Amino acid sequence: MAKVNNTDVKIACRFVDRLAEKGYRWMCAYPYPHVVIVYEKNEVEHLREMFPELKPMRGRGMATEYSLDGYKVILVGFIKTAGVNTIAHECVHVKNYIYGSVGVKTDPDNDEAEAYFFGYLFSAVYEFAMQAGIEP
Repeated sequence: MAKVNNTDVKIACRFVDRLAEKGYRWMCAYPYPHVVIVYEKNEVEHLREMFPELKPMRGRGMATEYSLDGYKVILVGFIKTAGVNTIAHECVHVKNYIYGSVGVKTDPDNDEAEAYFFGYLFSAVYEFAMQAGIEP
């Protein structure tokens, strides 16, 4: 498994102070140095202030990774009627972005850590999606 620099994790998590000031729903994808922001499609204009290159959402959901001020940020957006399947689908993309950027190799015969991490991501993203008014 790839070694993660805890200093990078702490720096990334401090970045969220800026996000919290703006009212974004965010989480640190600990133990990885990534911040995940969850939004509803109609909130995208507010996100363009920090992410001007954010592309329009097509379909029911979208996960996109960015680098902002040296931080790894993943934006996860949903339409109001996205549903739980779309939320889970986008969480797979989030996990894959994170694993790909830090060099984690998955193993179908030893995937317990991956399953726990996916559960952690899904639980947090689902909760934020509900706060944003996304229908399950």
